[in-house]
Amino acid sequence: MLERVTFEVSAGTTICDSRFTPIVLMQWSGRLEDASADFYDDWLRRLLAWMGREGRRGAIIYDLRAAERPPAALRRRIAERRDAIDPVIRQVMVDELMVIDNPIIRGATTAIRWLSPKIRYHPVANLDQALLRARVCLSDHGIEAPALRARDFDWQPDNASGAD
Repeated sequence: MLERVTFEVSAGTTICDSRFTPIVLMQWSGRLEDASADFYDDWLRRLLAWMGREGRRGAIIYDLRAAERPPAALRRRIAERRDAIDPVIRQVMVDELMVIDNPIIRGATTAIRWLSPKIRYHPVANLDQALLRARVCLSDHGIEAPALRARDFDWQPDNASGAD
């Protein structure tokens, strides 16, 4: 399941990229809709099943810098779906990184992680930091990963340069 797939809705795009497994990248831009969440959930479940069957482990990076904040009902739905597959994600993915370029939101996310140990996302400032942390974590687990840079990915959101 080494692939890069794109799903577009009226005002947003979802890109799921597993070509560089064990490093997996998910990027959202624009407005998230129910269809975006459905697409991502289906893709992630298929990826996790494939990795489980193949005995693979990895690290997943969520790049949400160019995404609008989803409405509360959609955030709740995404969280419920995430909770439903959390045990599988924890078994297959050794780390989860969230690219958040806003230092205030990144700091708040870090504080939430301290208060709620169940949350595993590690906030980072840009995609290159996420890729470096993913490689280090994978190496710590004895998993070889390619040396990637943000520019190795085909798409970068216009308003998310990756610069701090």
